Amino acid sequence: MQLKNREGFSQFDCEPDQTEGRTPGLSALIRLCDEEAWIGQCLESCINWFDEIIICLNLCSDRTPELVEQWRKVHQSKIKVFDYPFKIHEMGPMHNKCPADSVHSSAYYYNYCQAQSTKMLVCKVDGDLVFLDWAGPAIRALIDQGHDRIRFEGRDIVGDDVAHIGSHPLCRTNGVYPVRPGTRYEQGPVTQNLKGVQDADDAFDNEPAFVHMKWCRKSEQSATTQWPENWREIPHFQRIYERRIPVAPYTGEYPSSMRQFAQ
Repeated sequence: MQLKNREGFSQFDCEPDQTEGRTPGLSALIRLCDEEAWIGQCLESCINWFDEIIICLNLCSDRTPELVEQWRKVHQSKIKVFDYPFKIHEMGPMHNKCPADSVHSSAYYYNYCQAQSTKMLVCKVDGDLVFLDWAGPAIRALIDQGHDRIRFEGRDIVGDDVAHIGSHPLCRTNGVYPVRPGTRYEQGPVTQNLKGVQDADDAFDNEPAFVHMKWCRKSEQSATTQWPENWREIPHFQRIYERRIPVAPYTGEYPSSMRQFAQ
């Protein structure tokens, strides 16, 4: 893990040992840049079963900070909000050309977010990820049984009708993992990668634990905010962008926090 950034912003340095002082429990790590469309439903779907929610705001240009503040005022003991005021290097090919010890590195950003958490277990959550109602209690039950590495998957919902899936509906996450010496995010060729944790089998036999709303009721600018300006000319992003096209009805369940959007 890079502990100090090359730009010299000491307030954004990370502690060498992120295990020190942690207490039992589960932290959510939520990094937000222009996620006003779904952050309310995201927080409603998980506020009751995370012990703390770490939110890092990154150069938002929409109402995301305002909506987050509304939630923080109601849940002051649980929601902690931090500002990360540096532009993150674009995802995709050549991603790892950004130095790992730069505040513009996505890995450094993720490590900073992880460093703000105080619980022994953490789970990275996107601002457009909405958990199904049963997922939280099921995950907490596994934790109570002694599991500290829990991986699960979700489904991409596409289209403004909130009723379809695209050609690549499977959506994976890192799931729940323990923070131990060496637990960190590193620069990868197209994105950041979690290191220092053991692998884990899917916990729910491929039953989706959440719906992912990246291509649903969001502007193109919001959905592609971490892509390079010329992304339309890059095959890697062309293939990802095609996933927004509806190909089949979504037949799964909806979280109660967003059933009002389902047709």
